[in-house]
Amino acid sequence: MEYYFGDQLRWSLGFENPNHAAACVAGFFPFVWMLLVIAGRPDHPRWRRVAIGALHLLHGFLWVALVMTYSRGGLVAAGAGCVYWLWKWHRAAGCVPWKWVSLMGMAVFLLIVFSGLAQRSTAWVVEPEGSVSNRFEVWKGGLRLVAAVPFGVGTGNSGECFMNYFQPLEMKEGYRTLVNSPLTLLAERGVIVFGLGLWMALLFWFRIRTNDPVLDASMKSVFLISAVAGFFSTTFETPGVWVAPVMAVGVLAWKCRNGCHTANRQVSTSPRRMRDDWMGAGLTSLGVTVLVVGGSLLAGHWMNARNALELRFDSSRGLVEMAQRGQKPEQTWWIAVDPGVLGPHFGRLLQRTVMDRPVRIRVCDLAMNHGPVGGADDRVILCGEQVVHTAAVEADSAVIWVAPSVPTDEAQGREMLKASPQIIFLPGMDQGQTRVWQAVIQNSKSPCSVIILEGVGRDISWKWNEIAEKIFGAK
Repeated sequence: MEYYFGDQLRWSLGFENPNHAAACVAGFFPFVWMLLVIAGRPDHPRWRRVAIGALHLLHGFLWVALVMTYSRGGLVAAGAGCVYWLWKWHRAAGCVPWKWVSLMGMAVFLLIVFSGLAQRSTAWVVEPEGSVSNRFEVWKGGLRLVAAVPFGVGTGNSGECFMNYFQPLEMKEGYRTLVNSPLTLLAERGVIVFGLGLWMALLFWFRIRTNDPVLDASMKSVFLISAVAGFFSTTFETPGVWVAPVMAVGVLAWKCRNGCHTANRQVSTSPRRMRDDWMGAGLTSLGVTVLVVGGSLLAGHWMNARNALELRFDSSRGLVEMAQRGQKPEQTWWIAVDPGVLGPHFGRLLQRTVMDRPVRIRVCDLAMNHGPVGGADDRVILCGEQVVHTAAVEADSAVIWVAPSVPTDEAQGREMLKASPQIIFLPGMDQGQTRVWQAVIQNSKSPCSVIILEGVGRDISWKWNEIAEKIFGAK
């Protein structure tokens, strides 16, 4: 898939997404900066000029490649890594060749301006842009999802859950993830797994050091760039983005093997001192982890409490309950969904139903549900393939079928009709399915009411409002 900024093709460099390409390219800048410092040392006189020239060419090529991806997140990540690296270098060396740094900075600035990346990076401030404003909506929905399901929705399910239950109804875009690596991991893996991973990453950041300050600054800059780039896009699932961080870990491991220190280099590394340092780093990492995870949960709960739609997730039974906040529902509907019937974004349809009518809806999948559904005066709506699980429905429930799957033979159809559905909605365009069920109903003398949905195939999502109206008015 190709991406464009205006008429300009955004470089993907073999990646699926230009933002992922930018994250990969930006991760290599600290290696070049480190090699430039090493090549500039007086103990390498023979190859110094050739190496410096080659490294400057490579540095320029990396900046061109980064800018031509037109990735704002990649640019911010590279800038953050550069600032951190210069700060650490200044602290270690006491002086920085600001003349060369200024010349490089000016060249990069001109490249950004004349390429159009500066315009793309600032235009959204004056005129709202979907790729920026939508991100904020996705992140807000992601925080709400984390608060609603703190132990995770499972790998690869964050985008689907967001679109079904937390995406504003006026948004039409589709999302596979939450467009933010940490938030996606938090929503999918849960607060415990994410918190443990974040604590270990912070502990590694605070404690692992070598006896070479330039190498330390460079490798930590790689990690910082990867983290910042991942904040603006879901990069962790792309193997190529991990190349630079894995190389940095390898360099640190090699350097530590030849002399690694984990405390201030001027202070004795006695066992007691090392224990105190590790304990301090561990507690600091724990504090930051609690702030991040706790802050995410609080923000999500705060937004959920102010939303007109009240959502409750019961992961143990695979249920999602939705109702209007502050309104007493007149009816309770249990809907066993089939995405082939209600569409992949069935949650959006059901949200509109709840907001338009005084009903409480409990969404379930009877193939995964761990308990009976329905109850006295409840309506149980089975869609598509879900009709084969009628045994899970309480006997005193009003059962309704929507586009039920075709039975293998008439005997199976009669067995399924023992659930005594009150209403069966059949698609008018799927004549084979309709004819089979009409024959089974007629031969079994079932008293159920059959409603033919004219002009509708198996996907009845665009006709759902009419169906919901008939279900709500059914006695």
